[in-house]
Parts: sequence; structure tokens; C-alpha cells
Amino acid sequence: MSRIRNYAEEYRRRIELGLARGLTTSQARGHPRLGEPLAIYADRLPQSTPAIEAALRLMRDGVGIGAAARDAGVSEKRLRKFIRIRNLASRRGRAWSIHDPRPRRVPVVTGYQSKAVIVPGFKEASKAGRAWDIQSRFVRTNDIDLLSPLRGDGLTDLRGKFHPFETNPNALHRFASANDEAFHEIYKIVS
Repeated sequence: MSRIRNYAEEYRRRIELGLARGLTTSQARGHPRLGEPLAIYADRLPQSTPAIEAALRLMRDGVGIGAAARDAGVSEKRLRKFIRIRNLASRRGRAWSIHDPRPRRVPVVTGYQSKAVIVPGFKEASKAGRAWDIQSRFVRTNDIDLLSPLRGDGLTDLRGKFHPFETNPNALHRFASANDEAFHEIYKIVS
């Protein structure tokens, strides 16, 4: 007698395992988007180095690929290959448009503690960095008006859970006095 398969459960498990490996949802499904490698090749992707990350930061600031590679100390061919295989950017005419979808681990202050949250892409990580900066400036200056942009705002992690930014002044002061972690110590590109 054959086993009855639960296809919905198998599909859900395949998606979960793919996301845990650092794949995009479309890669985990088995149907990668244009420019994304198949999931079986994801483990053989070229590894990121500090020089490549520095070149990507320069390109995000508007520097061309040749100048970014030269300033970061990496070959332009290697940088192009990394960008193409990882699907981190596209060209519009002569300009590069960086759309780095790699998940990142960022700190979020909620309550009296900091939690490390994995967010999808650069935009959410940048939002977390701005919130951390605003909260730090509030602790230094005690200017309550600085916290107004954070009210009702927060981050959504890879699993879809919403993490609101802390705006309670007492909680922020307690967190600052009890904690000495810096944003850059927690921030990391996960994939």
C-alpha cells in the first residue's frame, strides 16, 4: 500500500528549507527569476569578500563599475561576474542600478532589549540603521521630537513578523545604559 502524500505540506517545507539556506522564494520553489541561479547551484556561487562589498557600496553611491573595482582593489571582471551571478544589479543605459536582495541580520530595539532580526534586502536594513541612529541621537540629546518619525513604524522580517521600533524614552534610556553593542557588531549579510 502506498503512502498518501500531502503536497501542500511538502511544498511549505521546501519553501522553509530554501529560505533557511538563504535562497529567494522563487529559487526555493524551483522556478528562479531571470538572473537567479537554480537552487542546486546556490551553494557554488562566488563568495563575497570585503573588497567586493566595498565596490558594491561605491556603486550604490553612484560610482561606475570600473572606478569602484579599482578603488576597492578587485578586478572589474570578477566584480561583474559576482554581480551577474548573484543578480545584485542591472544596467539601465550606461548607469548601474543596485538592487541587492540579499538578506541581512540587523538589530532592532524593542522593549528594553535589542533583537537580531533577519530582513530581506538593503532597504529594510537601511531603515533599521536609520532607526538605530535616531534612537542613539535621542539618548545623547534627550530631544523627544527626534522619535516622531519612528512612531508606528518598524521592520518586517523574512518570516513576515512585524517588529515595531521602540519610542518609549524610558525604555531607550534603560537600553542604552545596560547595553554597549554597536550596530556594526550585529549587522551582517546572511547569504
